[in-house]
Order: sequence, then C-alpha cells, then structure tokens
Amino acid sequence: MAQSNWPGSSSRPRRRRAVSVLTAALTALGGLLALVPNTAPATAGPPLTVTAKAVPASGGSVQPGSKITYTLQASSEQPLSGSAVVVDDLSGLLTNAEIASAEQTLTRQNLSLDPATKDLTWTLPALGTAGAPRSTAATFVAKTSADAPAGAKLTTAAALAGSRCAASDPCATTLTVAAREASESPAATSSPSAARAPSSSPTAPRSADSSWSPAGSPDAAPSSAAPSSPDPTPSPTADAPVQTGPVAPDPPSSSASTSPSTTSRPAHRGIRTPAPDSATTTKSPATAKAAERVGPFSVVNPGQPCPTTAQTATLVVQGFEIDGNCQVNAAGNLDWESPAVGDQPVDRDGLGDGTQYASGSEGNWPNWTGAAGGGSASGQADINDVYAFATRDSVTNNIWEMFGFSRAASSGSIGYTLEVNQRPNRSTNPAIPDRTTGDWRFNLTQNGSRPLALANCQRWTSSGPSSGSWGAVSCPDNFFAATSTDGLFLEAAMNLTVLTGQVPGCDLIDKFSTINFRSRQSQQFDSSALKDYINPIEVEAPQDCLEREMTTTAADTTLGGDVTDTATLTATGGGPTPTGTVTFRLFGPSASAECSGDPVFTSDPIPLVDGEATSPPFTPAAAGNYHWVVLYSGEANYLGLTSACGETGETSTVARAAVTIVTAANDATLPDATISDSATESGVDGGPEPTGTLIFTAYGPTDSATAVCDAVAFTSDPVELEASATGIGQASASFHPTTAGTYYWRVSYSGDSNYSPLTTPCGDANERSVVSKASPIISTSATSAGPGQEISDTAVLSRIQSPIGGTVTFALYGPFPDSTGPDCSAANLAFQSTDRPLTEVNGGSAARATSEPFVVPMDALGMRYFWVASYTGDDNNDAVVSGCGANGETSLVRGTLPTITTTATDTITLGETIADAVQVAGPAGGPTPTGTVRFLAYPTDDTECVGNPLFESDAIDLVNGRATSEPFTPPAVGTYRWRVAYSGDDEFISLTSACNADGETSVVTKATPSISTQATSVQLGSSPSDTATDVGVTGVAGMPAPTGTVTFTAYGPSPTPDCTGQPAFDSGPMELRPGAARWSRSLRPRSHHRRERAATTGGSPTPATTTTRPFHRALAARPVRRPP
Repeated sequence: MAQSNWPGSSSRPRRRRAVSVLTAALTALGGLLALVPNTAPATAGPPLTVTAKAVPASGGSVQPGSKITYTLQASSEQPLSGSAVVVDDLSGLLTNAEIASAEQTLTRQNLSLDPATKDLTWTLPALGTAGAPRSTAATFVAKTSADAPAGAKLTTAAALAGSRCAASDPCATTLTVAAREASESPAATSSPSAARAPSSSPTAPRSADSSWSPAGSPDAAPSSAAPSSPDPTPSPTADAPVQTGPVAPDPPSSSASTSPSTTSRPAHRGIRTPAPDSATTTKSPATAKAAERVGPFSVVNPGQPCPTTAQTATLVVQGFEIDGNCQVNAAGNLDWESPAVGDQPVDRDGLGDGTQYASGSEGNWPNWTGAAGGGSASGQADINDVYAFATRDSVTNNIWEMFGFSRAASSGSIGYTLEVNQRPNRSTNPAIPDRTTGDWRFNLTQNGSRPLALANCQRWTSSGPSSGSWGAVSCPDNFFAATSTDGLFLEAAMNLTVLTGQVPGCDLIDKFSTINFRSRQSQQFDSSALKDYINPIEVEAPQDCLEREMTTTAADTTLGGDVTDTATLTATGGGPTPTGTVTFRLFGPSASAECSGDPVFTSDPIPLVDGEATSPPFTPAAAGNYHWVVLYSGEANYLGLTSACGETGETSTVARAAVTIVTAANDATLPDATISDSATESGVDGGPEPTGTLIFTAYGPTDSATAVCDAVAFTSDPVELEASATGIGQASASFHPTTAGTYYWRVSYSGDSNYSPLTTPCGDANERSVVSKASPIISTSATSAGPGQEISDTAVLSRIQSPIGGTVTFALYGPFPDSTGPDCSAANLAFQSTDRPLTEVNGGSAARATSEPFVVPMDALGMRYFWVASYTGDDNNDAVVSGCGANGETSLVRGTLPTITTTATDTITLGETIADAVQVAGPAGGPTPTGTVRFLAYPTDDTECVGNPLFESDAIDLVNGRATSEPFTPPAVGTYRWRVAYSGDDEFISLTSACNADGETSVVTKATPSISTQATSVQLGSSPSDTATDVGVTGVAGMPAPTGTVTFTAYGPSPTPDCTGQPAFDSGPMELRPGAARWSRSLRPRSHHRRERAATTGGSPTPATTTTRPFHRALAARPVRRPP
C-alpha cells in the first residue's frame, strides 16, 4: 500500500511516527497551496471555468523524491447542477510520480483515480444554484519518483468531461524534474539536536556562544561523551541578542559515540535531516541555500513581500526564528526562506481580492453571506500571503505550528480567526465551515505593529447540523509571536499539543483536516463583522502507523429481507490484530456506485472483535443496488481507513420480491353478459406498495371439468394499479362474452422496480367465470277468423343471445266453446306446425317465427282455439314454451272481422306529450264493436315492434267504438311507433293493428333552448381590462342538459344595434358544459359600443353555460387636430 511521505517525516518499512490529526491538520498548511482565483477558462468553455495550480509553481522545477501539491478550481457564472465532471489527465505526471494523497482524502473531495487511464475524475457539487457557491476546489498531492530523470516533464491537464485542455491554458501545469542536489558533508549537515521540552514561558537571555547552539549551526559540535542534563535556562552574555521565547536545547545522547549520527536529531515534519557523511565539513543547509540564491528569494510576493529586514525579536522555537522577518539571522536556524520549510507561501490570497465577505459575523454561522468579490476589507483586515510550517519536538512529542501572514496595512486593532474543522467546508466561496463537535477556534488579536496575541481558545459543541456553541478552553502560555518593523508581516509559533491537549496517534486520523483563516473588523469574537478569508485548505497529515488492510463482504437479500456488511481488518506487516471501531454507512439504491447525499443507514461504531465487525441488519425500503462505505476509526497502531464507494464486495443487491395477487372473477348470464376479474396486489410487509400494470386474459369457453387455458377469448389492455389506503394495489377488467360456457382467467403483472413480474396459474382460485345461457321471453300473437278462413300464430323471442339457433313448434288446441277454459292436452290437439325457423329482428335482439296457417272448420263459429309455441333452445339460449291460454294465444272464430283506424300524435317538440286514438268499426249497418283496447308505443330503435313497448296503457273500454290513450312524454327525439290491440267481443274477432301502419307514428323533434347572455362593459382607454360575455342555454325541464357548441360574435362599435358586416370578434365553436366557465383575456375596445351575438349549434336539452374568450383590440393613436 502506498504511503504518504510528507516533508520531514521519516519513512520506515513497517511503522511511522503517529501524529495528532488535529495538530497534523494544522501542520499540513505548510504543504498545501490555497486556491488562487484565475479567470482564464479551460477549453471546456463557458459556463464552467477550470484552473489548475501546482506548488512548486507551474513552469518551474521539482527535485526527485519531493512532493507537488495540485489544486483544481472550478467556477461557474451560471447555475450548474451537481452532475458536472472534470477530468484531470495525469498520464504525463504518473510516469515519474505517484499520488501521495490518501484514498479517503480523495474520496472526501469527490476525487477518483483510474489507474488504467491515469485520469483523475472530479465530480463537482452544484454551483451557483440557490444556497450554493459559484466556485469549488479540490487538492491532491503527488510525489516524484526518487529516480526521476533530470529534465523529465511532469504535466497535467484538467477540463470538463468531453472537452480538452491545451498545454498553454490555465487548466494545465508543467514542471521539470531538476538535477539531484549534491550531498552536504556531515560537518556541515549535522542534524539539529533533538529538542528539549519547550518551556511554558520564554527563557532567560543567553549568549550566542553558550554551550547550546541552534539546531544545525556550525557551533553544534559533536561531543566526545554523553552530554550533561539539558539546561532550560542557559546563561546570557552581555553581547548576546535577547531571546524572548523558548529555545530547543540538545537532549541527552543515546550513546557516548562521537559520530555525528549519534547526536543527529530525528527527522520531523518540515525539517530536513541529511544523512551522515564522514567527508569534509562545510556550511549548514540554511547557509548553503543562502549562498546559492541569486536575487530575491522565490517566496517573496512582489505585491506584498515577506520582509527580509532587521529582526524585531530573537525568539527561536524548535530551531525556527520567530523574529518578524523571513531570512535566517543565525546560522543553523530555520526561517521562511529556508528550503526545509517547503514552498512558501502556502496561500497567495492577494490584496483587494474576491475572497472577502460582504456581511456577517462569527456569530451568524452558518448564514454567512457575501459572494466572491462582494466585500471590501480594510487594510489591516486584508489578508495577502499566508505561511505555515510545523515541526515536532522529538523529546516531548509536542507539535509546534509556525504561522505567518502579510496584510495591506498595520494601523488600528484587528482580530483574526484560525479555525480547524473535521469536515470539508459547506462552501468554498465564501468559505463557510461545516462544524462538528470538537472543532477548534483560536482568536488571534493584534494592535498596530505589536505581535499577535492568542486571546481565546474554544471548542465547538454541536446541537444540530446547523447550530451549536463555542466553549472556552484555557490557553496555556505556549504562544509566541513577532511582527515586522512595518507591521505588515506577522508570525507566531503555537504549541498545539499543549494548547489543544491532543496527543499524536493513529486513532485520530481522518478527523481535523480542514483549515479556515479569516479576519474580523475588531477583536470582538462573535459580534465583529467578517472581512477577508482564504479559501479552505484540505490537509493530509503524516502518520507513523503500521500497515493494515480492510476487506469487506456485503450480503444480498430480497426486498423485505435484511442486508449486512462485514469488515475484516488485517495487519499486513506482522503487527498486532487491529482494534478500534468500524462504522457502516449504506447508500442507495442506485444503478451505479453513488455515495453522495445522506446515507439510508448509518450504524453506531462497532468494536472490532479479532479484527472483524459486522453491521446490524438493515431492511432496505426498495429493491436495487446498495453501496456500503465502511469507516475504520484507527487506533494507536493503525491509521483510520474509509472504503471507497463501489469497492469490490461492498454492494448489497436487494432483489425484487414477489407480489401476492388475490383475484375474484364473477359469473354472468346471456345476453348482455359482462364477466370481470379483479385483482388486489400486496407487497412485502412494511415494504413499498406495488406499482405497474396488470393484463387480464380470459380463456374459453369450455365445458371441461378441469381448467383449460388454450383458447384466448379476451385480453385486456395494461391496467394501471390503483393505490389504496391499505397499501394494496387494485385493478380490474371486464368483457362481454357472446357464448355460454366456463371461462378461466389469468392475470399477468408487469413488475416494477421493487417487485418481479408474475402471472397467475391457470385454474387459480376464484379465477373461473360461468356464463349461463340466455333465458328468452316469448310473446305470441294469434289471429282470429271466421269459419273457412285461416288462422295462425306468431312467436317473438326477446332477450336472446344472437346469433340464435333452434326452431319453434306451434300446437293448436280446440275448438272450445267460449264458456270452456283452455285445455291443451294431447286429446285436444287440432293442428301442429313443427320446426318453424326463427328470423332475427331489431339487430339481433329478438327473433320471430310464424306458424303455418290453419283453416277453421265451418262448424266452429263462436268457438275458440288455443295456441302453444315451443322454442327448442340452442347452445346459448334456453328452451321456452308459451303457456296454454297465455295472453295473445287465443284465436276466436267469429263471424265478423272489425276494421281498426288509428290517429296518433303526428309531430311534437321534445318535452311535449304524444297520444293515440282508435276507432273500431264493423260492416256498415251492423252493430258497433264493444270490448277493450290497449295502446302500445315502441322505442325509436324498435322498428318492427317486436320488443317490449316503451309505453303500454291499461285496457280502455270502447265507447261507441272509440278510445284514446292517456298522454305519454317521450324521453328523446326520434320516431315512436304505435300498435292497438282490440280484445274482440261476441260479434267481432280480436285484432291488433300492424306496426308502422298509417297514422301510427309520432315524431319528436329537437327543442329550441332559451339563451340568456350577459355582456360586460369597460371604460374606454382602460388598460388592461377584462371583458366577457356569459351565456346560459336552458332546455326542457326534466330533460338532459343541452350539449353542442356556442359561437360568440361581436359586432361594432356602433351607437345602435347593428349586427351586419364584418364582425369585430368571433370566438369559434365553444363546447357547452353544465355550470359556468369564464375565459380571461386582455381587451381594449376601440370605442364605447360593442354588440354580442351568441349562436348555438344545438344538442340535447337543462341549463348549460359557457363564456366567451375575451378579445383584444389594439387602439392606434393618432394626433388630434385642434382648431387654430
């Protein structure tokens, strides 16, 4: 596993020194470059601008085996969703270098390296949208190979995915590998002495030639015996510069050897420790570097140089000069110009730059406002360059942070905030921290040219994701500062271990990793207005931890089941079994690895047992792929670790579950049979409700005793499942079979994202529909006649299933005297007409058959005959027989045939009534027929009068051979047909008038609706104004509401009604509908008058309303000619 070797950290095969994350996070300021605004776009073009920076700066050189810090910045002037991807081509870099950033550091910044293509992919957050900043940045570190050839080019090119970045664009970087520096001789490069524990207060003054010398100075000669105990207060001399801060004396040697290596101080962060060499003695590293320089040192910013002037103090803290300037003033010490402190400054914020707050104070977090460039910081609040370097006292294991910055002015008092956070910022521009419990905040104050002072130390206690409070923590006397002579450069040294109480160790890794530095208007902490800030710096701490690896195994399940993940930590270098805790996070579902946003599940920290931990079971709410991210806490021996999203073995697949389908089919009887099947679907308990569609299929008909699903009788269209309050999906389908028999249903479910497709089996419970035969209704009409004449019978079958089969047999019984009741026994059979065919009428809704004629014997005068009609039935219709002596089944043998004359109402308008009148007459000079008549009116679609009448009167006695029906109100327009059935009497035979006889039709025509309108008026010149015309169309009471359309036409302007000529407005046909509707549109009439007309196309009648679309007329302005 690749390790990150930071400047000054020692790299051993199996273990490196543990470093406090809090302190290391601050120390890493020395190794990172803040984001410098650059408006030059990458070739990706608007709206996204991509820039890349390198430290050392692009165009320069880099030593073999040294580190390069790269910073990518993306900004957008337009809102950009969080799906944009920037690809940094590192193929020109990774040939002679490797990525030194830890994987969790890359992941935290949405960075992902593809080893095959050598592309670094950066997934951007939303930019410029509501609440989101317009820019963002990401940082990573690379380390050049120790054997990288001199002159090799190290190139990168970052651009929006699908675009390219040219080598000359600001999105590209180029560094050249320099020739390896020559080794220094041992005398000249003696390692600085190991530091004595720093004092909590400045030491007394001491002499420059005292027994103690600054680390690495020529005066630090090796001793021939073990040195005496460290003396924290060396004696001063009269000519020695005054030291007002702690010094770093030599620790006791581990042996009495005179070799330089026995006194060499172990390497620490940011301080180079050359290898021992027995060659000649030369000058110290700092002196050698100064001799090689030509002109201004590269650390100097021409806009605000780091001072190289006289000292204002003589503090030396752990071999580093805190003295108000940048140059080394005492040989062997370090200062900001020393190569051992790395590339400085770590951030060039610039003066009058865009990273300034427009408003807000410390206490307003997280609602700090002010986009980039929105504020203006005063001179002393305008931060320019930022310097940072850290070193560790190898004796006390304390971490010292050296921090400096330049500014635009030095007058007045000012406050600065140095904040260390465990999470990346909520926003980069403006810099808004994401605070969590345990974060640190240091209040630095300063007046004029005085040194910085550490006024307050605080720790954050969270009470929610956007709230919390700072708690005061005492600040021990381990803060030392100095200011340049002009007050424009300030520097300080802080013992972070003493200040924070944190002890270095692997168990603190992956915590404090974000640095925020900002200025305030005054020294008040929370109430003072924010002014300037540097872009947040993501740091990566060096660690001395044993090697370990983590393997994970995620379990799959089916929806409704549980998923778990198991993590196993293994020591790869022979160390002890890792301990600590593991936290499991689960994201999803998503088709590809996506672990942004909030996890669906987060476990509590679970202690490792024998290096292994398993997450609690979690029941996903939906099917799909879920991706685990495992966070190992680390411990005293091992670095913390976070698995990558989508890592092998870290996906739990939740398969779709099977639904439960409960169905219910119904039975029906022909004709007009409707059979249906309904289905209710339920998912897993507590799971999502099934969605999708169902297809219902009916098979049959069949008379098989077992289910048969081979002949498809009906297939529905896909039917959407309807949600229910109980979380069960419901759907149904129906069709109209025309054949009797048994039908079997099957239901096919489409499936959805959570549930699998399913088809119910043939013969499933409740999936049978029995369609029974139709039961026809038989009605007959027998004729009467005199002796020697023919009589016959006609049978009409209604409620049949078409096409009808079978035949009708007519049997005639008699003759019987009028006083004798019907007797249809075989002994009285007079005539039989067998197997008479049926003819369908009324579109197949009825069928008719007529018997052969029977000649009445001459001796049957005054007698009666009774008919019986028998229908055989068929596959779809049951058999039926008329009753003996049933209504219409009697033939009278009389001497006289009456004549029937009818007069029905001819034509009416819908809503009026119709009636029929009849006159029954005998031969001239003979008696007047008596008895009764019945009036029958048939619906408009029964053109043969064979079905059931729509209206049938009671039996009405003839008066002088005349009778009139009661009035009847037809329900719809159309032609109604009348028939009159005369009962007969002793003289005259019974008789029924024919269908469609003359005078036996009544025609109902459309009604004329009443139209009520309401036009609105407006004031001429008003703008805008609304005008509309409402219309109400009223039909006949009790009848359906009118339908159809209404067309509105506006005429005018005219002072009097005039609806001729070209209309000013025509609405076009507008559909009538019950109730009122209004259309709105701007209208500016050209004058005071306008006329509306409404025309309806008609329809069926009940009030209906509609409203015109208002029309708009532009009024052209023209000059008014005034009289002279």
